Amino acid sequence: MGLEPTVPPLPRRFSKCPFAAVSDSVGDLDRAIPLYETTLAQRQQVLGHTHPSTLISRNNLASARRETEPVQHGSTATSAPEAAPQKPSTAD
Repeated sequence: MGLEPTVPPLPRRFSKCPFAAVSDSVGDLDRAIPLYETTLAQRQQVLGHTHPSTLISRNNLASARRETEPVQHGSTATSAPEAAPQKPSTAD
């Protein structure tokens, strides 16, 4: 007979994670980020801070926030670089 350990299913409240992933995949980060935040908080509380599922949730949230960063803070990739100040010429 099997004495293999069984892993209990995650609580139903973790079901927001797939909705976050779908929202993220279609570019709806305004909806995905709060769902990722909720999922992360719940996993930290239930599973602990070092559980692999918690770490995956933390990574998903960080990735989604990173994608919004250029939009929120202005993209430096498209702006022209500022010219360095010129030293006055000493040659006459």
